[in-house]
Amino acid sequence: MKNSIPLVAFALVIPVLSVAVVETTAEPPEKPKSVAKPVFSGLQSVGKRLDQIGVAIIKGKGPEIEKAWGSWQLPPTAPPKLADQIQKQFENARTKLGDAGVTRLQNLGFGFRLFLLKSNQLVYRLEGFLLLDQKQASLIKFRGRRASGAIGPRKLKELLPTELKGPDRIFPEVFESLLKAVRSGERTRLTIADPDLVAKSMMLPPILVADMRKQVAMVKLGFAATCQELAKIEYDTVGIEIEDQAFLARDAKGQSLGVLQGKFGVLDKKLIYVVGPFRPFPKSR
Repeated sequence: MKNSIPLVAFALVIPVLSVAVVETTAEPPEKPKSVAKPVFSGLQSVGKRLDQIGVAIIKGKGPEIEKAWGSWQLPPTAPPKLADQIQKQFENARTKLGDAGVTRLQNLGFGFRLFLLKSNQLVYRLEGFLLLDQKQASLIKFRGRRASGAIGPRKLKELLPTELKGPDRIFPEVFESLLKAVRSGERTRLTIADPDLVAKSMMLPPILVADMRKQVAMVKLGFAATCQELAKIEYDTVGIEIEDQAFLARDAKGQSLGVLQGKFGVLDKKLIYVVGPFRPFPKSR
């Protein structure tokens, strides 16, 4: 019956009418409760910057590259040998992208690691991967474990410096909010990716969707336990490492051709971004 009203609708309407008859004075309606923002909502600005970098990589022109990279460029103090190596990686990636017929790079997201320390000793390690689409950032990887010992000098240099300023402050702010939400029982503010919705909105190829479904299933399986364990950890310092990033490479027709890897790093207490290798999908996918 297309024009019938579901019984549940009547169940909702009748009690409201009864109250209206019995009550002679209506109380003012309650103010709607404020809904806390998802923890990762601030990372949309990071997604936009990476999208701009993707455009600049394809165009490959100096001014556009400098503008897109912004504060993530190598500092002037970078060793010449390192600068040359990074430039060669960039040029090699562009050559392979061109040979493959890539005309567009779509940002997928980036990985992160949190190191929780107590009196300079590691007590917990949390890692994850955030998928960044046009509307939100969501988890497709999230796992943690208790740890012990000290963080080595080399790893310390890879952690985000406390001196970060400007737009880059969003990274420590977001991950501090993550820990606060978990410890205050608000883990629902941590958005877990919906594989079907994400695959549709981002037009992901089957080769990526299948892997994402497995990853998300693992996140959901251990999410509550990880949050409960994390909420009990005592720590006084948090080290943050932003890891690998990825672009989905497409041709002019929109076909997915492979993944271009990128990587965040720290040099001279400054966050930098470098282009990694291009990995084409198997022809038989």
